[in-house]
Amino acid sequence: MKKTILVVYGGNTSEHDISIISAVMVMRSMPSKGYKCVPVYLRDGIAYTGSKLFELKSYINFNPALYDKIEIIKNGIYTYCRSGKLKKVNVVDCALLATHGGDGENGVLQGFLQTHRIPHSSSDVRACAICMDKQLTKLVASSIGVNVVAGLVINGIKEYNRESIIAELGFPIIVKPVSQGSSIGITVANSQSELDDATNLALCFGDRVLYERQLSNFVELNIAAVKLAGDIMISEIEEPVSQSDFLTFSDKYLSQVNDKLSISRKCQTTLDPEIRNHLIETTKLLYEKIGLFGIARFDYLLSDNVLYLNEINAIPGNLAMNLFKQMSRSELLTAVIDASIMRGVPLAPRYESVVLENLKEIKK
Repeated sequence: MKKTILVVYGGNTSEHDISIISAVMVMRSMPSKGYKCVPVYLRDGIAYTGSKLFELKSYINFNPALYDKIEIIKNGIYTYCRSGKLKKVNVVDCALLATHGGDGENGVLQGFLQTHRIPHSSSDVRACAICMDKQLTKLVASSIGVNVVAGLVINGIKEYNRESIIAELGFPIIVKPVSQGSSIGITVANSQSELDDATNLALCFGDRVLYERQLSNFVELNIAAVKLAGDIMISEIEEPVSQSDFLTFSDKYLSQVNDKLSISRKCQTTLDPEIRNHLIETTKLLYEKIGLFGIARFDYLLSDNVLYLNEINAIPGNLAMNLFKQMSRSELLTAVIDASIMRGVPLAPRYESVVLENLKEIKK
């Protein structure tokens, strides 16, 4: 009997469209044998499904009337009958998450699925929250000896003090929303006016803003990891190529060819062996210490032979399938799904209590 696998994507996030592209790629790569793939497209607080959702063109001028609305309740998928009543149509074996940013990557969706006893392919609530919050990522990484770029955070415009930020960091300064991905809202400021504008832009994507001193002569290095059968498998190391001071949203997503994200990348085969080993071991350390699960991507900055953690993507674009050369995409997804089902949903420890029995004498 085929296992029912939900591919969940979309949702309340500024990376909504990127999530759609990832999901379609994932669904096209799903193993056909032994699994029933069910798209679950989250849009405006409603979950939709339907066979046409396997095609990218269906999301252009999306028409909700063409798709079934569903509810996910206690490890099952329910559709609405004409009477308005819910009808259970499938028991869910696993949810494969292709949600990027927002509630799909910050732990909210993960908590919902765990509440409904549905195994999923992502890290748990705590680990997702750490990775989505750049300030938390820095704090955790630095606490275990991983280098991070010097920076500071403000909580809202009332804490913005241009002079103190410049005095502490100096130009150029990279300005980022604390809880955004895909380089959304990120700007490099080289003057006081640019710093003001960059801060206002970042505040459009959240209440907190991260300021970092921009490194000189740096290269960006990405590597992905996934734990399978107790061992952490490491992907190839890639160097994404940008025409800007940093890897922008346009670099990542606005150069599409034939439904594929065609960002310029090159595999790092000339990296110094000592740095390569340090990058791999740092990635394994972070994966274990944060308690990650499934596929995660780690983005680093290398400057003057010093490696800095830039950010961690708990649910990377395209699930970073292109970085794993050890197996096919179908094989990788099969391994991730099987590991997710085996992990299941953790049960809270039980504690026998007589609190309610002691209250039986209390009158209403």
